[in-house]
Amino acid sequence: MNRRSALVVALSLAALPVIALPHAAHAQQFGSQVAFLEGGQILISEPALQGRPAAIRIYERDGDAWEETGQILAPAHEGGDFFGRFIAMDEESFIVGGTLFEDSRGAVWVYDRSGSELELRQVIQPEDTTEDDSFGRFGVLYEDLLFVSALGFEDEGAVWVFERDD
Repeated sequence: MNRRSALVVALSLAALPVIALPHAAHAQQFGSQVAFLEGGQILISEPALQGRPAAIRIYERDGDAWEETGQILAPAHEGGDFFGRFIAMDEESFIVGGTLFEDSRGAVWVYDRSGSELELRQVIQPEDTTEDDSFGRFGVLYEDLLFVSALGFEDEGAVWVFERDD
């Protein structure tokens, strides 16, 4: 094999129940981000809801089916904010990006996490972002560092790095 050869691994997968919305989710981006909480909960974002707050839906397995057991709604906004564009989490924090918040300036919501319990701690919105910057499009949490992009910042894009403070 040369360096350009690809390694292919065959996987055997068993069919599992599908999680789907009971109503049409056209253009709502249901499933654009997925995360797992302890206790078997699955979080699925639906960031493109219009006319009402975007949501992250919480599901739990009930036998052979998945049941929606709750939602995390975009805080303090009338909808159309793309809350749930990215989800990042570790044992301490649950972090959500929303690019269209406040005329596409964007924001990131940081929740304290204790098992499956979430409590909003902070909203991050850098002072130097402006309308149409779309802060919060992508985010990655690595140890105590959070990297967040703004694709429209100064028409070129940028990534902010935040350090968790005890």
